[in-house]
Amino acid sequence: MVALSARSAIERLSGLRAGLKWPNDLVVGENKLAGLLAEVVSDGDDLAVVAGIGVNLTYDGPPGVSATSVRAETGLTIAPRALLDILLEEIDTRRGLLETESGRATLREEYVGALATIDQWVRVEQTDAEIYGRAVGVDSQGRLQVEVEGDILVFAVGDVVHVRATEVPR
Repeated sequence: MVALSARSAIERLSGLRAGLKWPNDLVVGENKLAGLLAEVVSDGDDLAVVAGIGVNLTYDGPPGVSATSVRAETGLTIAPRALLDILLEEIDTRRGLLETESGRATLREEYVGALATIDQWVRVEQTDAEIYGRAVGVDSQGRLQVEVEGDILVFAVGDVVHVRATEVPR
């Protein structure tokens, strides 16, 4: 929800339409525009999600890093406060969708439609392995589905790197 909200906020302010790299980076082509981290926290019986986001508004990152900025892509300089205001509006719009099954289905559809990872060759990096395959979908729990040698593997966690088919070990 937060990644989709950031994507919409950036588009509203600049016209730039980023894609999502599973699970939650915003990308323009292969270049990272923003990253998001979320964590579920518990306070007794209550659960909450704390989300943090970093958006490259004007800084493209150090040399040799596949990153970009809103300014590099559009020529526009967006004030951080302007982005925050619109981001909070977008979050507020989507937050109510989480409360119903049909609302969650709407969010899932928006999420899957925004994913740049689908149909890409990927390397899923986990603590004990690297798995190469083609991302083919996302299941109902948001886990990435990757086809590996005819089998569909499902990943709930892992760093996903888009790779060229020629980089896939045979």
